[in-house]
Amino acid sequence: MKRFKILSIFLILILQSCGSTSANSQTDDTEISADARYDCITTPNLQLGEKATYRFNDKGKISYLSAEVIDEDNQSYTIAFEENKEVQYYQWLKNCQTSETLSAIYTDAKKNYILRGAYSQNTSSQNTNDTSEDASSTDGVMQGFYLTKITQLESFTVEAGTYTLVEKTLLTAQSTDLAIAFYESYLKESIYYDVNIPFVGLLKSIDGYRDDSNITIELIYWNGL
Repeated sequence: MKRFKILSIFLILILQSCGSTSANSQTDDTEISADARYDCITTPNLQLGEKATYRFNDKGKISYLSAEVIDEDNQSYTIAFEENKEVQYYQWLKNCQTSETLSAIYTDAKKNYILRGAYSQNTSSQNTNDTSEDASSTDGVMQGFYLTKITQLESFTVEAGTYTLVEKTLLTAQSTDLAIAFYESYLKESIYYDVNIPFVGLLKSIDGYRDDSNITIELIYWNGL
């Protein structure tokens, strides 16, 4: 059973800030030395054959991305990302990530969401107004948000199915100067160690804007391994 503990949604949001400028989307079986470690982002919950698909509705622009664990060894997983019938292969370490493994997905907002739980248009091609913070940048959002509500664990239904032990978190903007008004997420809680979760555990998240537009990301398929 999976044993990946997510401390809180804050941890997921804060982890987004540790990006890198180098890129590498090729798998690599070379051993990672201690001094090459970059950040301790781990996902020991993944299992060989696991597959999840998310639908991204970015202010009306809809796209889909699937991630499947196709190989693993003692050090890493190989994950195949499929979008529009095109597949890219990425290496994700079981222990601390390196700058290479992080930067390989940091420049792609959708891959970053699936593996790290943060969707940021800092890494997408959409142009944004610098004065209103980059659209879904949780780095900027965290500076102007405060936690207004956390519900207790509950059942929650998305297109992929109905799940129990789901934590709802709602963040509301303190300042009306920010274009974004709220952030809402549904996280399949993994603190109960006999509970499986899809990748980092996010089932759905919504960035709501003051112009009534939103960015909604939802799990639409998961084979539940």
